[in-house]
Amino acid sequence: MEKYFKFIDSINSFIGRYVSYLFVPLVFMLIFEVVARYIFNRPTQWNYDFTANLMGYYVFLGAGFTYLNKGFINMDAIYTRLSERTKAIFDICASPLGFIFLSLLVWAGGRQAIESLSIFETSGPPVYFPIYPLKTFLFVGSILLWFQFLVDILRRLQLVLNKEQGGGK
Repeated sequence: MEKYFKFIDSINSFIGRYVSYLFVPLVFMLIFEVVARYIFNRPTQWNYDFTANLMGYYVFLGAGFTYLNKGFINMDAIYTRLSERTKAIFDICASPLGFIFLSLLVWAGGRQAIESLSIFETSGPPVYFPIYPLKTFLFVGSILLWFQFLVDILRRLQLVLNKEQGGGK
């Protein structure tokens, strides 16, 4: 089973590393807009849509990587004082809520992606920036996050069950 876990980890790690480079053009686009707006008094019409979409790709596709690397928040004041086994038990108890939320995100993201792709949705005037790729990647990113969440919970279950059976490390 660890082979499958590592496969999901490697997908999220690969995508997360490469998506992180989207932050560089995002910063340059924002600098460009500030210079155009405040120095030349010539704001662009396209920059807002472009940077918002770029940030969307960054967030949606980076979520699985963030979860893999424990980048989401915890109640650290309490959580860090617990043993690994107790942390695993807490995570397992909270996992149904996470599964419900992530499953709804996958479902709604899939519906949004299908609808958006079917009409080749755009942002509207004046730029008509395509939105359907972003909604598709929201769906893809939510699937990646769902699988990473599943892998983490299964690892936690293994930790708890191995300790209860006298095994473990």
